[in-house]
Amino acid sequence: MSRIMYPSPLTKGDKIAITAPSSGVPTKVHERLDKVLNFLRLQGFEVVEGNCLRENHQHVSASAEKRAEELMSFLTDDSISAVMPPWGGEFAMDLLPLLDFEKLKNTRPKWISGYSDTSTILTAITTLAGWATLHGTTLMERHPNQEDDLSQSMMFAHTLKAGDSILLQASTHYQKQGKPFAEYPDWTFNLTEKTQWKRTGLKHGAFSGRLIGGCFDIMLT
Repeated sequence: MSRIMYPSPLTKGDKIAITAPSSGVPTKVHERLDKVLNFLRLQGFEVVEGNCLRENHQHVSASAEKRAEELMSFLTDDSISAVMPPWGGEFAMDLLPLLDFEKLKNTRPKWISGYSDTSTILTAITTLAGWATLHGTTLMERHPNQEDDLSQSMMFAHTLKAGDSILLQASTHYQKQGKPFAEYPDWTFNLTEKTQWKRTGLKHGAFSGRLIGGCFDIMLT
């Protein structure tokens, strides 16, 4: 990974593709999905829904082959400016042997973002194809009423131009217990617990290099 290629900043009118490379969105959560997709439209973006999205059978939106094919089609389509999975899941790893990272190296990069199992895809695209990716709030959490600074900064990060910078600060609080979107489609984070930072591993000394974030369970495997 000698260099990182940064996608163009998102602007109004751009197309954002929605596909689920891991868990899909079952019918009982479609009301929440429709709310967050409509919020993207209200911000001026054109939403393109994939076929691997609104079903969830045995924790996946479709077969590994279909998920990989759809993800590759969006990532290599220059009319698409960003790809936003709805959330994570368990089986994004099944796509890794099926994605053409060499082809992506020679394709105009698009923003792709999320966390949890989406880290599997993000880390691979960054380290093997050299694209900058965004580890942060998932699409299903970007409800119009979600007001915490970290969630709001994710959409801003998509709009940065070359030479721009963004300051990300640690959250002051986090959610200990949420509620299911199926029963509470307008649920936003209940930030009741104070954030605490703890040092792990390295106790003394210094290190340098490119910092790549992600889900600990994914990064350690």
